[in-house]
Amino acid sequence: MTNNFCLALLITTFFIAGCHRGSPVSALNGEWELRTELNRKTGASTNYLPGNGTIIKFTGTDYEFYSHEKFIKCGKYSIQPCAAHSKKGAAERVIYDNGSCPGPVNSFVKIDSTQISTYPDTCSNLSVIYKKIKS
Repeated sequence: MTNNFCLALLITTFFIAGCHRGSPVSALNGEWELRTELNRKTGASTNYLPGNGTIIKFTGTDYEFYSHEKFIKCGKYSIQPCAAHSKKGAAERVIYDNGSCPGPVNSFVKIDSTQISTYPDTCSNLSVIYKKIKS
């Protein structure tokens, strides 16, 4: 039992030490529209057409969520680079409202110039892809 506790403590320490505060990534700034949802548990995917209105806007340290072109929520965000995430290696995590948003909203992400891909944490089986529609 002591060995299991030590192993759990070591793994937890590794992940905490691997994640540290970073500054917002300028590549994230702009408007991003939902294109794909993938349920990793069932393998089912849903593709969305351009103009579906499910949008995230990022500016500096602020964000806005829209669903079907209707405003849902806004607030502050930050980026946490993490040394390791599961078997995917290095990752970044978008943290909304200082982590007060629970669950998959604070998923791990891969950001490039044309899309944002989220990877679920242990609480979610849903991955989503957003495409950049405006800089």
